[in-house]
Amino acid sequence: TNVAEAVSLVGSFTWLPISPELFVTIQSWAELILGLLLLVGIWLEAAAAVTTLLFIAFFVFLDFNLIWKNAALLGASVALMLLPPDPLSLDSRRKRQDNLSD
Repeated sequence: TNVAEAVSLVGSFTWLPISPELFVTIQSWAELILGLLLLVGIWLEAAAAVTTLLFIAFFVFLDFNLIWKNAALLGASVALMLLPPDPLSLDSRRKRQDNLSD
């Protein structure tokens, strides 16, 4: 989605306390940061939980038909939230170091 299209879509939300442009900017940065956290594997459970909640919120508030387009991404975020971290993730490395120091 391009910025103008996103701002136009969000502009229909009369209940937003901030401008649509600011909302789209904040949302874009949040998605970028969450994606990086998931990619690197740090704070994995929290990042996956927030990502899952954002997906569900977007489906409910924007267009429920989008769920079929993004079902795989929603499933991946739920799986990342529920499954243990990959051995190569930073969360796993941090947990191993914590166990060694105990």
